[in-house]
Amino acid sequence: MRALVSPLCRSWLHQVSRTSARSAASVLTPLEQKYFPHIGNREIVGFGRNGTPMYYDDVQYPYPGIRFRNHTDEIAALRQKEEGSWKNLTLDEVNTLYRHSFCRTLAEATAPLGIWKMGVGWMMIVCSAGLLTYIYLKGVLLDIPDNVAMLPEYKEAIKYKRIMGRRGSVKEVLDFDLSVTFRSLHIVRRLATAAESALEGVLRKRFEHARLIAVSDISGGCGAMYRVVVESEDFADMSVLAQHRAVKEALREHIKSMHGITIVTKE
Repeated sequence: MRALVSPLCRSWLHQVSRTSARSAASVLTPLEQKYFPHIGNREIVGFGRNGTPMYYDDVQYPYPGIRFRNHTDEIAALRQKEEGSWKNLTLDEVNTLYRHSFCRTLAEATAPLGIWKMGVGWMMIVCSAGLLTYIYLKGVLLDIPDNVAMLPEYKEAIKYKRIMGRRGSVKEVLDFDLSVTFRSLHIVRRLATAAESALEGVLRKRFEHARLIAVSDISGGCGAMYRVVVESEDFADMSVLAQHRAVKEALREHIKSMHGITIVTKE
């Protein structure tokens, strides 16, 4: 069994057994200085976390492999005094001996470090930088438009599409006003299909003074039936029948491929 112990381990055991007899200048053997020069003149006093002579505060392994501070003549004298009655040691000497072996007490090692304060601080810095960047981009550098979905005109356009497509409720139909703004119509045209846009283009050529022209596919998108709304000054002094005939005449070529059309006109 003795043959299985490495020379380095035997050197450590021999070092621990005769530490108190050494001077402050010769704590480590040449072999230990060769393999672990980074520990300086610190005493090797145990196995530690993994057998490597290093100092690390860990509540799971409360006894590091080496002492925290280098061995000095002052510590050697206190160690000699410590071998006698502890009543002869003052409180400062006891604290010096403890801080020579350990950096922190167990209470200090388990105490909150306040790292969360640094995290909150960095979070506020990042949020502030992001907010300032957004304000600069929106107010100075870029002209970022408002959210279209929150505009009243967009909501009015969606309601118009529901009603013209016969998907709106009775209350929506009764409350709906055909005199929507030009911006609402612009959004409606964005939502329109290619066929709806084509029919609307034909009507605009025919009724150049129209205040409102809207075409909606009420057949579910297949192009079989349309609802056409035209509000124009061209209908002045014209009967409703004549107004409808004027719209049908403008769409004469397109009506041939339709199954049905609903026309709503207004001066």
